Amino acid sequence: MKKAFFFLLVVMLAVPVMAQVRTVTGLVTDSETGEPLPGVSVVLVGTTVGAATDTEGRYNVRVPAGYNTLQYSFVGYATQRVAIDDRTEINIQLVTDILQLDDIVVVGYGTLPRRQITSSIAQIRREDIGEFRPVTVDQILQGRAAGVQFTSTSGVLGAPSHIRIRGAASISASTAPLVVIDGVPVTNPPTAGSASVGLGLGGGGMNPLLNIDPNDIESIEVLKDASAAAIYGSRGSNGVIVITTRQGRPDEQIVNIRTYAGTVDATNRYDMMNGEEFTRIWNDAGINRFGAEVWPATGLALPTEDIVNTDWHDVVSQTGFLTETSASVTGGTARTRYYVGGTYRSEEGFVRRNHLQRYSGRIRVDHALSDRVRIGLNASPSRTDNFRVYTENAVAAPFTFAALYYPNVPTRHEDGSLNLGVAPNAIQAFFGTPLSNVEGNDVESSLTQVLASGTVEWNVMRNLVFNTEFSVDLWQMAENFKRASYTTDGFPAGNAYARNDQFVNWNLNSTLTYSDIIDDHRYTVVGGITALRSERRFFDIFARGFPTDLLKNLASAAEPVSFTGTGTRFTFMGYLARATYSYKDRYLVTLAGRLDGSSRFGREHRFGFFPAASAGWIVSDEAWFARLPVDFLKLRASFGQTGNAEIGNFPALGLVGFGFDYAGVPGGRITQLENPDLRWEKTTQFDGAVEFGIFRNFFRGSIGYYVKNTTDLLLNVPVSRVTGFTIFTQNIGEVQNRGWELELTANLFHRGDFKWTLSGNVSTVENEVTKLVEDEDMIFARNIVRVGEPLGAFYLVRYHGVNPENGNAMWLDLDGNPTETYSLANRVIAGHPFPDYFGGLNNSFAYGPVDLTVFFQFSLGNDVYRSDGPFTDSNLNSLFNQSTRQNDYWSPDNPDAANPQPRLLIPNGSQHSTRYLEDGSYIRLKQVTLGYVLPRSFTRDIHARIFVQGTNLMTITDYLGMDPEVSSVGNIQASDVFFQLPQPRTLVFGVDLTF
Repeated sequence: MKKAFFFLLVVMLAVPVMAQVRTVTGLVTDSETGEPLPGVSVVLVGTTVGAATDTEGRYNVRVPAGYNTLQYSFVGYATQRVAIDDRTEINIQLVTDILQLDDIVVVGYGTLPRRQITSSIAQIRREDIGEFRPVTVDQILQGRAAGVQFTSTSGVLGAPSHIRIRGAASISASTAPLVVIDGVPVTNPPTAGSASVGLGLGGGGMNPLLNIDPNDIESIEVLKDASAAAIYGSRGSNGVIVITTRQGRPDEQIVNIRTYAGTVDATNRYDMMNGEEFTRIWNDAGINRFGAEVWPATGLALPTEDIVNTDWHDVVSQTGFLTETSASVTGGTARTRYYVGGTYRSEEGFVRRNHLQRYSGRIRVDHALSDRVRIGLNASPSRTDNFRVYTENAVAAPFTFAALYYPNVPTRHEDGSLNLGVAPNAIQAFFGTPLSNVEGNDVESSLTQVLASGTVEWNVMRNLVFNTEFSVDLWQMAENFKRASYTTDGFPAGNAYARNDQFVNWNLNSTLTYSDIIDDHRYTVVGGITALRSERRFFDIFARGFPTDLLKNLASAAEPVSFTGTGTRFTFMGYLARATYSYKDRYLVTLAGRLDGSSRFGREHRFGFFPAASAGWIVSDEAWFARLPVDFLKLRASFGQTGNAEIGNFPALGLVGFGFDYAGVPGGRITQLENPDLRWEKTTQFDGAVEFGIFRNFFRGSIGYYVKNTTDLLLNVPVSRVTGFTIFTQNIGEVQNRGWELELTANLFHRGDFKWTLSGNVSTVENEVTKLVEDEDMIFARNIVRVGEPLGAFYLVRYHGVNPENGNAMWLDLDGNPTETYSLANRVIAGHPFPDYFGGLNNSFAYGPVDLTVFFQFSLGNDVYRSDGPFTDSNLNSLFNQSTRQNDYWSPDNPDAANPQPRLLIPNGSQHSTRYLEDGSYIRLKQVTLGYVLPRSFTRDIHARIFVQGTNLMTITDYLGMDPEVSSVGNIQASDVFFQLPQPRTLVFGVDLTF
């Protein structure tokens, strides 16, 4: 195989250019106005040879012998193909095409005109994104692609996301989609349900896509159904996100500079009791437990005079500052195209000492060695320095401890030093304060990444193209963590932690593509081979005992406590094929398949075959359809299978681990049981849809339905502890997802200088577990996996309010009868984590030089369990502060109160129950952008646009937590959250210059 490849490469580079070449010139204009169109792409069909029209709409293309067709394409216009014949000058008028059916859509290992697409692919173009530039590139998907659920696990900078494409299709394996940038699968280490790297800090670590610059994006395609994703085989089971970066155009040079700055605040936070309110409920709770006569003698009573009121959220919060500047140069000639860009971003979060700096660059060069051979280079070095804070499930998390800590304690002594005492309170739950933790915890994470690829494209002969691409993804994260002696986790002498995590991914793709048009028949056949090797090396060191908090390096520690070092790798090998065929450009068929091999399975099950087929019919092209009041109608359907191998590198093998000792003697022990029968988790999917345009394309869109069945689930099955283990990975279980997807765009008003376009999408997902190990329930705290129910359904005792006669909390037993006895035996399925509807709605307005974008995002019908409820709303069954909701508590004078009687350190309604299960529905004003293009009389040759943009400006919800847009890690407990930080609200002002 290697010899054949190198021979082909040598032959390819040695091909002489002997064909006779002629030049075709012309003018491209608008068919309605007659004005010249700059930037129109003119490509010689069957090659990559082309040009772009200049500012006067003119072009010239070198045409070798054997080629006779030019294709003209431009955003907003119908693509045209014209035969050259003997002409040397061809003038073309392009016709406006509202439907954009001939837009080019990126599919796996190639592109296709939208008209020929028979699978489910969501496309987000650069113009759809507008001015929105989030911290991480995956945030662009939220509300903009039907069938794609996006939530962020936290509002801190660089937090990982939780992406589900058409529901959760696995229990133990990852449901994170594959991310491909310019053909390169990028490092996106999966965990169950999401992807994250680095120290968890109480949450899910960092987003591994943090270094990808949103400014470089040209388009994002989401491959949703099996027909679209099957060509990625085992990598496409959870869907594929294909990102295409910007590139230059021939015969033009464009310089763009864009800069903006603004503020960052929290969208919400808990409203906690002040010192006076806490003192009142504390003393009442003490009296209710011990009695009015005994309570003063306990020494726990709080003084009712000279009470301090400290808002700890104010102490640990700030108004952050955001600034970003990007610059790019694009251009080229008939033979060379280039793009060079760079971005610097600096952002302070709404939590003190949480800030981020990102430096990123990209260079992309495509050069034609001849009329048949083109080479390309794409390189993007980047680095992100992230000063992090604890997020949620930890006392050291600023917002968590700020909600829980005593509000009647001053932050500092009179001399300005930290107050580490809890007086006037007599009991201290944890050492330290929210302020000492913010000032004493230093977490510095540096993420360095280099994505680089080289491509060679050879037009072997007419309509036959060979393409090979070699890429590497170098990804490294270094973390240094120091906890001072005055912090909760660093007490009493401080400790430090250092780690280094490195991935090196090598990827080789080689494809051969043949395409032709014979009379009414158009077909394209792609075949290829892919190979991936991923290596990871990791080490960490933990030490404690520092002579002073000023020292941060591990070498200054008195006691090395532990260290770990590992190295691992996995490989994939795939053979792929796809054939697309159309008859009369309206009867469409696509067949695809991939044979995938993975080192992660046993020898007998390493390879899996994943086929798919799809078909489409453009009904509106039929002669008889012209009499109907529908402008465009297309039917399409697909069926296929994909696999999932995201389960770790060695789950099929029996493993022995070393580094253990017995009585000081080093040795090893068995760490994993062998399962040679472990095989691919498979997802079989059916998809059907109708695409339409009506009322002279006033409305256009699509509506589709899918059924997605996952079998042979890779499930961590509990086993008897007598084996020496607690879980064993097996192929047991089945899950089904099904739902509807609707996308709609309406040109509501288009007259003169005023335009109003409305676009949106709404999706549904119904998730159901259809098979388990002997159909037995699997219980995970408040969530359950049960046949016939959604994955991770909430399994809780039902809360029934307050008994007005005595202030006791009440519950319902299994028969629905009220009781004052709390028992886990009375648990029932009380809710589900999947929304009934989710999506987004975008309004775009333009009036002359003024433009306005208003974007809403929503999720309706899902439940969220607020695990922090038993802390913040506990009727003082704790040593922690309470939410202001607890001010309405039962007493003989207030028998109709909303909350049970507070009894100090005694549960009375604070047990886990439906009391803390809440409707997570929300509608959010996600983005508003107002822009103005300055007049040319003022800017001369510069296109200058100023803008103001706000994100997360308003949220409509009944959810009582800090933010309904929340998720936790994992597949089963993703909607069981604990003090998840809210999303940031930003307001920025900027300028965009193009010349």
